[in-house]
Amino acid sequence: MIIELAIIALIFLAAAATPIIFPSLMIQMISHILVNRPDDYEGWVYYGGLLAKSRRYDDAADALVTAVTLRPDISKGWERLGDVYTILGDSERATEAYRLAADEA
Repeated sequence: MIIELAIIALIFLAAAATPIIFPSLMIQMISHILVNRPDDYEGWVYYGGLLAKSRRYDDAADALVTAVTLRPDISKGWERLGDVYTILGDSERATEAYRLAADEA
């Protein structure tokens, strides 16, 4: 019984740690999912966030532009896009994205 619980705990920890240890693997997995679900707003926002955390800011901006194109009425995508544009030093686009986020809030 204790061995089975230890194995379950180990599997759980490995599954939870995979995105942290192998972020590029998670990015590839989400990318492949989005190929088959191109209209998945939440998927594009999540993908953009993963790319931003991996410091792939240009790719993150592209993913988030896709998200806000799909659902311009949701502020979360605009806010994250504004954050990425800020990091990229594009204050004009960042300001516009934040303004659109405020309009949709």
